[in-house]
Amino acid sequence: MAQLTEAISVCKGGAEALNFDAMKFDVETAPLFDKGGIQIPKEIRQGIYNKDTGDIISTCGSKYQPVAHYQIGEKIRDKLIQSEVDLSDIEVTNWLYDDGAKWRMQIVFNKYIAEPQVGDILKLRMLIDSSLDLTRMFSAIFDAFRMWCKNGCVTSLYQI
Repeated sequence: MAQLTEAISVCKGGAEALNFDAMKFDVETAPLFDKGGIQIPKEIRQGIYNKDTGDIISTCGSKYQPVAHYQIGEKIRDKLIQSEVDLSDIEVTNWLYDDGAKWRMQIVFNKYIAEPQVGDILKLRMLIDSSLDLTRMFSAIFDAFRMWCKNGCVTSLYQI
């Protein structure tokens, strides 16, 4: 996985923290052209483009239907709001990397805390990964976010 160096958005609060404005760009498929300007048949390969900039993000087969990262995020937000999960104190971090081809979102649910031993604090966390360059399938994982040393190291050794 590419290194996640800088978050594009970090929001704290309630459900309003699930805001995707910083990563809002639409995607579309369109023809590819070789170096000589000749169009590559769609049945062989087509491009996935950022509709805002026109930049190519990746290529895909003729049947692939790309879904913008923010659209996935909004669907997850809507389902979380409909659920009984307490969203009153969450921290949401979004990363886009590889020129927008990959996205990761982390939601830490600060109301859900376990302390199996004094000082060993676990918080419920949801990790979402998706890509437009076909390097990984969409995944959503709930785990326990664990602070295990005073310099900020974390791990997800426990599954809830």
